[in-house]
Amino acid sequence: MNKKTRHFSLSLFFSLLACGFFLACDSDTNCYLDIKVLDADDNKPISGVNITIYQNNGGALYREGVTSGNGVFSTRFAAPANVTVKAELPIIYWDSAYTPPEPIITGYRRGETTGRLIDGETVTRVIHLPPTIYP
Repeated sequence: MNKKTRHFSLSLFFSLLACGFFLACDSDTNCYLDIKVLDADDNKPISGVNITIYQNNGGALYREGVTSGNGVFSTRFAAPANVTVKAELPIIYWDSAYTPPEPIITGYRRGETTGRLIDGETVTRVIHLPPTIYP
């Protein structure tokens, strides 16, 4: 291989390498998770549900939040993982024996799901909360 051909080959190689690097940096490597919580009886969204997300294999990934008015909690993670999502809605009784009335939690409606977070994608999971109240 002569010098001119070798120089051209090296230039082409490094140019392609640089293009690949910049294109790779431009891609979205975040993982997005949307949790929708619905009533198991009527399929209506439930707001104010406590959401806990954690990594299945005991990893460091952990997130907490509350569903919005349309029953959705959305979050973003930096890396793919297998996660468990738990939903818990407190059932509150307002004790009027106190002024002002005090909230007393009498139990919870609970549900859960699992999912795999994928680079650059939004994973949607739906949790149907049953009417059953747990202590």
